Parts: sequence; structure tokens; C-alpha cells
Amino acid sequence: MASVWMGKVANVYTAHVFSLHGHTRPITKLRYTPDGDYIITGSTDGYTHMWTSINGQFVQTFGPIGSEGDPGTIASDQGIAVSDFTVSSDGEYVAVSHVLDFIALYKVTGDRAYIKTYKFPEITAYSAIQYSRDGRRLFVGGRLIMKSKAGILVLDASDPKDVKCTKIKCMSEDVTCIALSPLDDYLVVGFASGVVQLFDAETLEPYSKMKDPIVVGNGQIMSIQLYNNSMFTICCSDKKIVILGAKTLTVLKKVSTEYPVHCCAIHPNIPNLMVYAGGMDSKIVTQTTHIENTFKLFFIDIAQDVKLGSIQAHVGPVHDLAFNPNGEDLVSCSEDSTTFLIKVGKDFKNYNFIK
Repeated sequence: MASVWMGKVANVYTAHVFSLHGHTRPITKLRYTPDGDYIITGSTDGYTHMWTSINGQFVQTFGPIGSEGDPGTIASDQGIAVSDFTVSSDGEYVAVSHVLDFIALYKVTGDRAYIKTYKFPEITAYSAIQYSRDGRRLFVGGRLIMKSKAGILVLDASDPKDVKCTKIKCMSEDVTCIALSPLDDYLVVGFASGVVQLFDAETLEPYSKMKDPIVVGNGQIMSIQLYNNSMFTICCSDKKIVILGAKTLTVLKKVSTEYPVHCCAIHPNIPNLMVYAGGMDSKIVTQTTHIENTFKLFFIDIAQDVKLGSIQAHVGPVHDLAFNPNGEDLVSCSEDSTTFLIKVGKDFKNYNFIK
């Protein structure tokens, strides 16, 4: 049963904190809908939930999917764990990729109905999914598993009831993240080795303006996000964040973090305010490492390289976070199966973060 807990963070500018409970296993992905009115979360429990961004109230469940790909009432097995999801730019549809075999499409608005489940045998271990800006294409990343290949699928999603695979790019390395350029002309693809490569969105060949890969670090690329159509934030588990110019295709900034970083976000209205989070696996946290420090949300001024402070929320590694498009609240999700909605309001730029 989904539930919400509300508390306050004592500070100069009081924040309302809502704890969203409904998932039973780690929550690995979250997104705001384009209008900022709703939050969608995806979990390894096989469920995708939707909540209001006003107060975190539960709204709707998308899924789960049974072992045959049909809608069910109970998530059937490990293979149906949600690996990623993407919301169309008009906020009408959500496409959910599962760890094995299935991609499910749902209507977000109106009756919020299940549409159809798809399976593409060439690549079946799905790890990343992204809508094109016009909602007519889906780009899907996959991992190597058994006889299934790693690589990228391009799907024609112009008719959600009849999605077809139009192109396949097989690769020797696991794809972990996919992001699209502002004009949908190239993909930014992250790999398990810590490398990022740009590909032409039409041909899936290395992008002509930047054919050489970027070596971010020695760990897995955990997240790639487009910020304000101008830059990409790239997070690597090897304690590194890289900011890549979307037009210049040059590395604008490198940030080193104290702990493994899984996700980051730049405030939509305060260009230099970044929040990042992650944390080492709780199983390897020792007595010499204070567990409360490893799972914080860290805030920095990326222009001045100044640490602004942090917010302690989760008791497990933080897997994803995002600012509301209106800039007034922040949401994060974790291994601890909890999502926190932190509402600060219009005074975010003056917020007195805990040092």
C-alpha cells in the first residue's frame, strides 16, 4: 500500500519533506512529468508508480508485467524488474523497459491505461530507454546476456499499439545510459567501462563531429542527463562527473566527488547549483566510514567549485534524483526503497544547506 510521510527540515528556509512509500525493493529510476505535476518512480520490484508533486500522494501504478509480458497483479520474477523508463515530451505516454525481455507502453493522461508489451529478440536485456523529442522514436540500450547481444535498438513508436524495430546496432560492450541531443541528431551513450560515445541518431554510426569516445573514468557510467538543451551531465561510479557542451561537444567541467556518484542534476533556474548523490554499497561500509555521510545529497556551486552543504535523507545508496522543472522542489530515490520529495519553494537559491 502506498503511503506518504511528511516532516520538516529545520533551517533558515524551512523545507517540507515527504517520504513516498509504496515500493518494496530498490528504486532505481525517477522522473518528473514534463509539466512538473507528477513524479514517476521505477523499481526492481517490477512496479512503476506515479505520485503528485504537490505532496507526494500516490496516484497510479503502471504494471506490473507477468512472465509472459501480459499485465498482472503481482510482479512475477526477477526478470520483470524495471531497468529504466521514459516519458514522452508531451507527457502523454510512458515506456518502461524491464531487465529481461519486455518493453511496456502506458497512457499517462486520461484513463492512464496499459497499451501493449513488446519484445525484440535481438537484444533482450534492456538497460536504458529514451523517447525522441517528437515521441515518434524510442532508443533502447541493452546488455550482453547469454545469447542476447549488447547494443542499441531504434523503435518506431509513432503508433503505440504497433511499435516496430527499425534499426539495430550490436556492440561488444554493455550500454548503461542513453541521452538524446537537443535536436535529436545524435545520441550520447554510456557504457559499463566508463566510456561515453556519440552516435548519429539516424545511422547509429559514430557521430561525425565527435567520433572519438570520451573516457570519463574506470567505473560504470551511471547517468547521462541533458540540461536546458545546452549541456549533458555525465556521472561515473568512479567518483567523477563530467559536463559536456551539447553544441560545442567539448568537456566544460570535471567534478571529483568523495563517494561513488550515481546521479546529479543542475537546478533549472540557478545554472551553477548542482546536486549529486550516490554512495558505496551498504554491504561494504565499515565502521571507519560513517554511513550517514555516504548517502547524502551533496550541493555544490559548479562555477566556483564551492561545496554548499548537504541533505541527509536516505539510509542506502541514492540511485536517482531530479529537480522539478519549476525549480521549487527536489526528489530522490534509493536502495532503501524510499523516495523523498523535498519542497523548498522559490527561495531555493537562498537555502541554508546543512554543512
